[in-house]
Amino acid sequence: MRWIALATALLLFACGTESGGGADTTVAEDTGHDDTVAVEDTLVEEDTTPVDTTPPLEPWQHEGPITRAAPTHPTPPYFTEVTAEVGLEGFYRPDGRAMVVDFDGDGRDDLALLPVSAEDGERRFPTFARAAGPNADGVPQFVDVTAESGMNETEAIAMVFGDIDNDGDQDAFTGIGFRAPGGRTGAWLNDGTGHFVVADNVGILPSTLGSYEGETVYKEQNALGLADLDRDGFLDVYIGTWYSGAASVGGGFLPPDDELYKGDGAGNWTFVKLPDQTDPKTLQMNPSWGNVSRAAYGLAMADFDDDGDVDIFVNNYGAGRPALGSPPSYFEQNFLWRNDGRMVFVDVAPETGVNATVRGIGGVQEESPVVYEGETYPGPIGGNGFGCQWGDLDNDGDLDLAVGTIAHPDYPQADRTLLHYNQGPDAATRFTEESAERGLEYNEDELHPALVDVDNDGRLDFAMSRLRGGSKWELYFQGSRKSFEKATWEESGVDIEEPGPSLWFDYDGDGDLDFFMPKDGGRLFRNNNGQANHRLVLELVATAPRDATGARVTLTTLAGVQVREVTSGHGHYNTQFTRKLYFGLGGDSGAADVTIRWPDGEVQVLGDVKADLHLRVTQGGTVEML
Repeated sequence: MRWIALATALLLFACGTESGGGADTTVAEDTGHDDTVAVEDTLVEEDTTPVDTTPPLEPWQHEGPITRAAPTHPTPPYFTEVTAEVGLEGFYRPDGRAMVVDFDGDGRDDLALLPVSAEDGERRFPTFARAAGPNADGVPQFVDVTAESGMNETEAIAMVFGDIDNDGDQDAFTGIGFRAPGGRTGAWLNDGTGHFVVADNVGILPSTLGSYEGETVYKEQNALGLADLDRDGFLDVYIGTWYSGAASVGGGFLPPDDELYKGDGAGNWTFVKLPDQTDPKTLQMNPSWGNVSRAAYGLAMADFDDDGDVDIFVNNYGAGRPALGSPPSYFEQNFLWRNDGRMVFVDVAPETGVNATVRGIGGVQEESPVVYEGETYPGPIGGNGFGCQWGDLDNDGDLDLAVGTIAHPDYPQADRTLLHYNQGPDAATRFTEESAERGLEYNEDELHPALVDVDNDGRLDFAMSRLRGGSKWELYFQGSRKSFEKATWEESGVDIEEPGPSLWFDYDGDGDLDFFMPKDGGRLFRNNNGQANHRLVLELVATAPRDATGARVTLTTLAGVQVREVTSGHGHYNTQFTRKLYFGLGGDSGAADVTIRWPDGEVQVLGDVKADLHLRVTQGGTVEML
């Protein structure tokens, strides 16, 4: 506290003076110099109340404490099919795979599709459906722009999208195989309008492995993932390879190694050797198979250990324990490639508990030893992995893992669909498998798991596509006790046999996630319930890579901590959801402690954010309300 010494003229009171006493109010004349008699220095407190320099709240910031409230529960039907009204009826092949991508940069998510099957002589070319905005009645429309894409005669077995050259638009990376032998492996660069031109792709290894009876043998490149794995600002690529094959034998040859490439930002690549991919148990089965890898059938990239770099889970397929009196192959043992941040990987799947489990067909929970010709083969045995996805299932701030499998009823032991819960770095085993305990029913034919907050209550729900005749699409809602309850087909509004994968995006811009299924020519379903609860949508623009692949957002609601990461596709032959991050807030008036960790490690804190907003956040720059 500062004090000011003030020289003041004293008012002298005559008390009991000769004049009988009034106050003398005479003030001495100012002579310009200090000739005052009996002047006192008096200390007077100055008003030093701090000036409030706090900037006013931004329009998107939450003012005051966030109000917490329970979410509204969804009411059936949860989805309504809108395929015809948006222009997608009969748009596509009978079945296929699909990716959600804004390929023309207009802010609306588009669709890219690849066929699964083909008639004799027919080639597997992609189809591009552009979200063209609403028609005169306000209904969003899709139009076929395949001819303008530059890829209308590009044969491919798998595709993934990301900003490979860091120019602000989404490029493509394609993989080929014995079912799509006429294409090429590598990048296609986007001019910003959705027209793609093939890059030089210097450094990509040959996609062939020789010949068989005059036919070319191809690697089956069915699991593609883009991420900045060495944090140099450029997207790198992982290529997972299934059994190799030729046209006459299909995937009849043993699996070659998966491949890893470092990107240079221009569509060229440097091969990076991964550790030995042969399972030691495979060598026990057959010592001559020292060069046999594992049969990749899906992958999912994320920072599972929260150390700031992107790790890779690879779901492998090998039929587990054969039924016809042969020993196990171990080709199906999964990889969990832990990244040390310098693009150096080590497989930690066995020690973390995600290489396989002992759960088998139906109620089988324990695995008996495999004895063949007098030799005992070690477990675990099971595993026919298909789709997979990371997500924080229990709202504890770390990423869990969903793994779809097919058991095959003719095999006595194989995994069920798995939910691996992340127990953190201090646990004896990093992941515990809890699918049965959490309420998932056993089915032997599950391919494409999807973790998505359907009702915006802040908890991830679970959708699953299946394969066998009579099998249907499954939807489970997760409750407050972190267990799943299956909806009936009448409740879900989705009654489709042998469904394809579900691709999630907000086609109508109402703040909840709808889904497209590449089935029966393509089918789109509108979410009927997500608007009943609050939500927050974030679009991220990073410094490098520009599309923010690998960025991680955390926030807190009544449901707990929520974590989302920007990814470039996942699963079996690649399924790619919207790159926008959707957070359900339930009944909360906002999201607390919203924090972004950018791909280069920079942390940006938004703090408390209002509910029901769609924001575009640019690293080191603006926060825009869209």
